[in-house]
Amino acid sequence: MRQPKNSALIKATARERLLGQYGTLIGATILYKVIELFVNNFISLAVMPESIITLIIFFVLAFLVSLLLSIFESGFAYLYMNVIYAQPVSVNDIFHGFRHHPDKALLIKLPFAICSIAVSGLLMGIRYLELHRMTQSPLFIGIIAAFTVVVLIYFFMYLNFSQAYYILQDFPDKSPIEILKMSTMIMKGNKFKFFLLILSFIPLYLFGIIALFVPLLWISVYMSASFAAFYQDRVALFHQNKERANTNGLN
Repeated sequence: MRQPKNSALIKATARERLLGQYGTLIGATILYKVIELFVNNFISLAVMPESIITLIIFFVLAFLVSLLLSIFESGFAYLYMNVIYAQPVSVNDIFHGFRHHPDKALLIKLPFAICSIAVSGLLMGIRYLELHRMTQSPLFIGIIAAFTVVVLIYFFMYLNFSQAYYILQDFPDKSPIEILKMSTMIMKGNKFKFFLLILSFIPLYLFGIIALFVPLLWISVYMSASFAAFYQDRVALFHQNKERANTNGLN
């Protein structure tokens, strides 16, 4: 019977699959970062949130951009799944989501985008009250409390839905709701293990910062490949457990 891999084995699988692929993956990451920087700067320059109306326009545009960039997340899931499953990879793989089910990628991102906009709005409110020295007011305390709640919701939602874009590549016929439900089922009992996997990269990121940020691209690629390896391991266990449950049910 297959046993779940721990973080060390997950990362070892990622390192093995990454051999000879770093150039392509770093190139894809740089291309995406350039696109993301261009789009975000365009919004910042096009709309200055100086009034209520412009602030609303700014948040609407930021929301739409967040949804647009989610299609790239689908592409990156496809790219790194190809790495882990030892398939050919290309920089163009990051555009895979625009060609295959972009509507589903957008809908999967929707709850995250709503939370992100809520977090940004609450941070802006906190900053406004700080500038006007209203940190002792009930409104400030209420906004801090709301910010904490939204951040916690986002964090737990991220853990539950972290496998969604990989599932979209494996099961493109599933609806976004079915994909999110399947991600939640896969992550049942695995959220803390995934969280530990994330934490295990903190020392590497600290090293990357100390080393003048140069190694961060390699570390980012390594982390993304490890996340895809985590999915590969957990989805196989999910199907194993499902088949065993079906067999026991027949018996």
